[in-house]
Amino acid sequence: GAGVGVVQGVIERGIATGSASQAFDGRAITGDALGGGLGGGLAHGLAKPVGKLASTVGAKVSALARRVTSAEATAGARATGTRGYRYVSQAEVGAIKETGYLRGGLSGPTYYTKDLYKSASRAQERLSLKDAPTHRIEFEITNNPNLVRNGTKVEPVGAFGGKGAEFMATDAVKVDVINIQPLR
Repeated sequence: GAGVGVVQGVIERGIATGSASQAFDGRAITGDALGGGLGGGLAHGLAKPVGKLASTVGAKVSALARRVTSAEATAGARATGTRGYRYVSQAEVGAIKETGYLRGGLSGPTYYTKDLYKSASRAQERLSLKDAPTHRIEFEITNNPNLVRNGTKVEPVGAFGGKGAEFMATDAVKVDVINIQPLR
């Protein structure tokens, strides 16, 4: 384009006179003008590849932002009003009834699921539980515990295949008990 012609003329005159800034068709060509001519020529020739690169980078940044936002939402999720199940021993049934908290309000992580299992062996298998539960407690969460896991797939442990969905709160989980069922 025009930028190439300007540059070619400047180069030819610069070679002839030994100076990069020379009169060209009655006008002085300065470094700024030369840069502008080059920039315009380059911008014209690179517009399509640069546009494509910007579009690709923009799409990748948007995807990353969505993943970060999703991770933040999961890490800081709250559970008020959530219904779920916890598979427990007879002793924990008593502690939950007495305190109104899963795990009897003990400190530490509290796990639960939204998956309904009718047998102790199935709950133990899918949730990778160390001990077979004797009961399933259905509940509704009444406080706002901080969730660290929000439906994460349970990892296999030893002979147990996992793959159930688990939720994990770092705070005590206050509940209204809806139903307590012995497992077969």
